[in-house]
Amino acid sequence: MQITPGLVSRPLLLACCVLLLVSCADNNNDIDPPPVDPPVEPTPTASAREATESSDLLQGPLARSAVGDFVLENDLLRVIIQRPGRRWFGIGTYGGNIIDSSAKKADGSFFPDHLEEFVVGVNIENTPNYTDVSIVNDGGDGEAAVICASGPDDLLDYINASSAIRGLGFSFPDSADDRDLPLDIETCYSLAPGQRYVTMDTSLRNTGAQDLTIYQVEYLNGSGQVEAFQPLAGFGEPLLTPDCPVERMVGCSSDASGQCDQCNYLAFTGVDGALGVSYGLIHEVPGTSSFSTSGVNVLVLGRSVLNFVLGLAPPNFTVPAEGELTLRRYFAVGDGSASSIGDIRNDIFGIETGELSGRVTSAGAPLQAAQVAVYQTINAQTNPPSLFMAAHTRTDSEGNYRMTLPPGDYEVHANMEGYLFDNQGPALAAIRVGETVSQDFELPAPGQLEVSVTDQEGPVPAKLQLVGFDPSPP
Repeated sequence: MQITPGLVSRPLLLACCVLLLVSCADNNNDIDPPPVDPPVEPTPTASAREATESSDLLQGPLARSAVGDFVLENDLLRVIIQRPGRRWFGIGTYGGNIIDSSAKKADGSFFPDHLEEFVVGVNIENTPNYTDVSIVNDGGDGEAAVICASGPDDLLDYINASSAIRGLGFSFPDSADDRDLPLDIETCYSLAPGQRYVTMDTSLRNTGAQDLTIYQVEYLNGSGQVEAFQPLAGFGEPLLTPDCPVERMVGCSSDASGQCDQCNYLAFTGVDGALGVSYGLIHEVPGTSSFSTSGVNVLVLGRSVLNFVLGLAPPNFTVPAEGELTLRRYFAVGDGSASSIGDIRNDIFGIETGELSGRVTSAGAPLQAAQVAVYQTINAQTNPPSLFMAAHTRTDSEGNYRMTLPPGDYEVHANMEGYLFDNQGPALAAIRVGETVSQDFELPAPGQLEVSVTDQEGPVPAKLQLVGFDPSPP
């Protein structure tokens, strides 16, 4: 066959292309693919802003915020600080206080708000009238976002503690009864990236020429579908709670003495429609106790309420003449359990801890939202025994739980509504610093009760009442 110069037959051209592709494929096999960089985790941030639209606010049965309020937010939570002025809808007569809060879910949405409000109590029956709320740092520099509220001392209208205490037959010091105080007050709310708590620094400036001795309290109204929990007392709203026993002090790095009061927080945990919600107030003042009135929990910082109502506890805070006193507290947002507020407290104060974890099952299947209570027996001779409630949590969807605890010997009890209690009683757990103790629970399967009512004629309709008891710790 004769080939004309400059021309290539179609079959020959096709064969050359095939050889070229094969050659390229062989060469590509000898070349390593370029490395792929791992995904970069977004840098946590915090922000402070004025709410300008509804998406800046929170939703829920107790969500009270409105456009014009102020927002503190990071990658884990959002809180709303009410705009200044007289905004009376709860215990807070005035704005400038945290009125809504919520933790963020994994998808960026929020749990429902179940916080009513909490306010500072100055000398029992006074509170700040914050006339100005402003953004000090919007967080754009990567540092903590800060909002400050300031104003004069004023009266707390919602609760008249003197009348409530005197109504019980106790005394109330005249120095704390609706007394006008020469104070200017500022509270700065600070939220850092990646933190589950807002740091609150309150400064009281004495504008008078004489030293001022006062009491300091915190008024907390959880409301919503939440239950109050305090170390020592456990769940509930008792009329009075004692201050923490000295022997319950725990090792920590935040105090010069190396010891911290472990009864230094009040938590609220969600039930029913508020499952997954928890928040709490953490403070730095040892020897604090509490009382409850009108559905409000009141922390009396550094004083025994019993001694206070007996007239044995004088004011314990001094604001020097033309000087100031500063108090620091923390508002923590947890994962739905009281123990998560305790975990946050442990991190803040550098409390030495070990870990307790485990799984709650029945017939081998995990139990979600089972309750796990941890306590120590103070006096087994009383009826019922006197207990120190150390922590409480609920299991996740896989039946797992975990918490951190100061070192010590504890009793651990698990229960679940609709299931029998473990016949073997509470487990014993010896917690040591830096160590993890595992404690699983297998709850007996629930039983069934069949009742048949008859008379001389045979089966008859009847009303059945079943009365049981709850042997779990309070």
